[in-house]
Amino acid sequence: GKLPPRRLLNVSCGDAPLASGTPGAAAVVSAGPAFKGSLKVVTRDQWGEVLDESRQDVDLADGTNTVALKLPALAAGQYYVDTWLMQGDKVADWASQRFGVKGRAAIQSVKLASQTLKPGERVSAEVTLSNAMPSTTIRAELRDVYGRVLRRQDKVALKDGRAKVELPTDAAWQTCQ
Repeated sequence: GKLPPRRLLNVSCGDAPLASGTPGAAAVVSAGPAFKGSLKVVTRDQWGEVLDESRQDVDLADGTNTVALKLPALAAGQYYVDTWLMQGDKVADWASQRFGVKGRAAIQSVKLASQTLKPGERVSAEVTLSNAMPSTTIRAELRDVYGRVLRRQDKVALKDGRAKVELPTDAAWQTCQ
């Protein structure tokens, strides 16, 4: 097939992984005759789910041009940035690049619903994590003073980086009596 006169040569996200939780930057290099249009930018996760989409006007001079791109703050993992050089609603050219974001999920806070409990009440808490992937889960355990696990809640899913935990305390009261 015939190549378009204005080409997107590559998309670069840098050689090092981006830091998780902070906005990133990328650049797209284009070459060819002068071009006025727009650049559509889509950020996807490794499964293809669109996480961010933007469009910016471009007025490219004759020759080679570099256009700076803003990437959203992302959790640790692998992602793709897709770019389309648009003239109206027609695609002049496109390019994609895979990139990594480094970081580890970490507990930011644990907020207990109550500081004191009566026999039969449940321990309720909200756990907030940073740098968590959508697939991240947590495990909550209720232990006695000897470190023995009395109750466990496994595979607690996160929603917007938060998890709700509820553990019964009946086993804890039995070990104290």
